Amino acid sequence: MKSVRSIAAIPVLLTAIAVEAQDLTALASRYDSVAFYPDSSIKGLYNLRRGLLNGEAIEFNEAGLPTDIGVFKRGKRHRIWISSDGHTVKYKRGERQWGSYPGCGTGWRRARTSFQERYAELIRVL
Repeated sequence: MKSVRSIAAIPVLLTAIAVEAQDLTALASRYDSVAFYPDSSIKGLYNLRRGLLNGEAIEFNEAGLPTDIGVFKRGKRHRIWISSDGHTVKYKRGERQWGSYPGCGTGWRRARTSFQERYAELIRVL
């Protein structure tokens, strides 16, 4: 019965990915700078201030799925960055302060859920 449930979830997952791909263009229009991979897929969405990365940023993998959400301040990573794989890293002026990794008792499911909720908020704002 387990395999039937897994197969039933595939259309839902594919639909979610398709929706994200459509929303990506609209989401990118809210950022000052868009970085691309060599194949023209979006690598990251960034805001700028005085020519430096500043404010919220979203980074993507080669498949176009979001991998990291965080904040830049004066061109450097700052505050807490959350990742789709469940780890979090805190930066202060570009310097890594601490990090948690998936599977080491630091709330992997909660961290992944936090990432998914934050990305859903960004999409909803459109």
